[in-house]
Amino acid sequence: MASDESDQRGWGECNLETCSIEWSIFQYQPNLAANALFIAIFGVSMLVHIYQGYRWKQWTFATLVAVGCAIEMIGHGGRIIMHDDPWSFTGFMLQISKLDPW
Repeated sequence: MASDESDQRGWGECNLETCSIEWSIFQYQPNLAANALFIAIFGVSMLVHIYQGYRWKQWTFATLVAVGCAIEMIGHGGRIIMHDDPWSFTGFMLQISKLDPW
């Protein structure tokens, strides 16, 4: 594919078969296994904190940590979407707004 063709492609016109991965937002394909592992770790952590909050009556702390874990899980879900389609605007917005809100 000639370089002049890449200048005319829009956000939703690229995929792994038609465009180089270097043209995507991250310039790499997010790792599926790592992001699935992070979702599992945050899920287990969320369940442990909910249990501990119930057991020791620390409702506010447990709720805040559980919400934080859920937000992290959504953010890594966005990166899993971007593994299949590195040009996905939805995946990008999920991961950028949930993993790096500052």
